[in-house]
Amino acid sequence: MDSAPTQWGPGTLVPVTAQPTLSPHLVEVVARCRARAEEMGELRPRKVGTFKSAFTDEAREILVEWRRNGGYERALAEIVADDPELADQ
Repeated sequence: MDSAPTQWGPGTLVPVTAQPTLSPHLVEVVARCRARAEEMGELRPRKVGTFKSAFTDEAREILVEWRRNGGYERALAEIVADDPELADQ
């Protein structure tokens, strides 16, 4: 590959790497920060297991029907009417 010019003009194809790499120093810093955050409980466990819903099948069906019939949207509109700032959250 030829050496690249110091300034790129419009439409110039610029060689890029498909696999960006981090400097060894940055890799070390990230590893230390990650380990410290894990020690402090700021990271989620690597494997938390299989998700199991707290809702029974019957409760799930009731909620699906409530949403399908517009109950969720009505409740949401009522809450937002009481506190308009919640509409953005």
